[in-house]
Amino acid sequence: MHCHSPVSRFGALGRFPSFRLLRFRFRFRPLLRVPAHSLRKVNPIPSHPMILISRTFEVITPESAEDGEAAESGFLSEGEAVTFRELVSLMRGHPLPSCYPARGEAFEWLSSHSETDYRDCSNRTESLHLDRSNHPRTLKYWRKAMIAAGIIRIK
Repeated sequence: MHCHSPVSRFGALGRFPSFRLLRFRFRFRPLLRVPAHSLRKVNPIPSHPMILISRTFEVITPESAEDGEAAESGFLSEGEAVTFRELVSLMRGHPLPSCYPARGEAFEWLSSHSETDYRDCSNRTESLHLDRSNHPRTLKYWRKAMIAAGIIRIK
């Protein structure tokens, strides 16, 4: 084929592949494929989005309740990557939203029921927060997970 020819290797006027090219691709398809192990090196991004969460705790003793403060508080984990399914199961264990009615906004968090330690009468509460370092595309999964966990009721 010459470069002045209106028929190129992609077919007439470059729109559709010619029959010869399709036959070539079909015949030598195994030779044209890239091995799967080399694709993993090129594209390490997982096919499912990971949602970053932070888990906090708060311990309130009778003495700290008199002062209106928590005796202990802190992070159990920061920036923990979880899948959507793991997030829904964590949300089912933390059924109390920070505001009512819950709308699934990024600033809302979920708390667990307080666990009482009868040795020292302290109450421990754990909370689940959406981490601020999430990609904007993953923020929609926070609301969808709340719906799947039954925290947000859709009419």
